[in-house]
Amino acid sequence: MNKFILLFILLGACTTTIPADMHPQIITPPPLTDLQERSIYNITKIKIDVQQFDFLPNEIIVPKGEKVRLVLTARDVNHTFTLPEFGIDEELDVGEDVHIEIWPNDTKTYVFYCDKPGHNMQGKLIVS
Repeated sequence: MNKFILLFILLGACTTTIPADMHPQIITPPPLTDLQERSIYNITKIKIDVQQFDFLPNEIIVPKGEKVRLVLTARDVNHTFTLPEFGIDEELDVGEDVHIEIWPNDTKTYVFYCDKPGHNMQGKLIVS
């Protein structure tokens, strides 16, 4: 019987309410979607169509220090996109978008090209 009385006393002590002014304040962080949207606006997106025997456009001008996303699509046959200064050599399969991100930090003109035999295609990435 003493055990039951002790149990009721303990349960009663555990169920007491804490006054509202003693609750810790909860700080809510900003929503993640706001951070994601801000980062999206810092990327320059450039669409490049690749076909025999040209990149369209074949001259791209981007600002120095800004992240660039190139979206390349081979339209007729398989090609490559090679940009040696950035260590890029990507195979482009017909009809598939290939996304490449670069972050040019030097004011310079870079040459990109297709290294498939006989294609002789090239273009310029101008960082200003």
